[in-house]
Amino acid sequence: MFTSLFCTSFATIDQYFISNRSIRIRQLSHLSFARIIILVSVFLWCSINIPVLFLYNVYPRNNGTSTVCTVYSPAWSFYYTYFQSLALLCLVPLSIFIIFGILTRRNLHSVRQFHRSISRQMTKMILLQATAMGLSLFIATVQIIYQSVTMNIQKDALRNAQDNIFNTVANLLTYVTYFGDFYIYLYSSKSLRQALKRIIFNHETTQSITNTMFSTQNQNGTITNRNKVQPIEKNNS
Repeated sequence: MFTSLFCTSFATIDQYFISNRSIRIRQLSHLSFARIIILVSVFLWCSINIPVLFLYNVYPRNNGTSTVCTVYSPAWSFYYTYFQSLALLCLVPLSIFIIFGILTRRNLHSVRQFHRSISRQMTKMILLQATAMGLSLFIATVQIIYQSVTMNIQKDALRNAQDNIFNTVANLLTYVTYFGDFYIYLYSSKSLRQALKRIIFNHETTQSITNTMFSTQNQNGTITNRNKVQPIEKNNS
C-alpha cells in the first residue's frame, strides 16, 4: 500500500522534473534513477513494518469463546496510528502531490509554447486527484485513529455494527487512490479519450494495415511489392 501510494507521488515529482526549464533538473528524470528510488522505497516500507512479525499474537477475547490476532503494545499503537497512518499514509503523500502538482502547473504556465488548454487540463487533473486522494486517505486515517482511541471502550452490539460499517466504507475508499487516476485522466484529457476509442474500436489497427507495404504473388509465383519506390530513369537525350 505504501509503495503504490508513494509511486504516485514520485510520478508527480517526475512531472515537475520534466516540465522544468532547468536542464540540470530535467536530467533528474531518468529511468535508472527512478528504479533506484522505487527499490529504496520498497526496502524502506518493508523495514518499518518488520515489528509486525513479532508484536502480533493471538489473544483470547473478553467473552472467552474466541480469539483475536492483535497487538496490545501502547507504543506500537501510537506509532502505527499517528506516524504510519496519519503522517506516512495521509499527510506526506498528499503534501507531495499538492506541492509538486502546483509547481508543475507553474512550470507549464511559464513556458509560452504550451497552450492554455494544457495548463487548464493540468489544473483540472491536480484538483481532481488531490480531492480523490485527500478524501480516501483522510477517511481511512480517521478510521484508524478512531479505532485506536476507542479500542478499550466497552461497546454494545449497535455500536459494534456501526463501527464495522465505518471500517468497511473506509477500507473501500482507500482503493480510490489506486484506480481513480485512470478515470481522472480519462475525464480531463480529450486526446486520451480519443486514443482510447481508437484502441477499443481497432481504428489504429485498420489504419496501420492500409498504410503498410503489402505484397501479392503474381502469376509466375514471384513476389511483387506494390508500394515499392521505383527509381527515376534518366533521359539520355
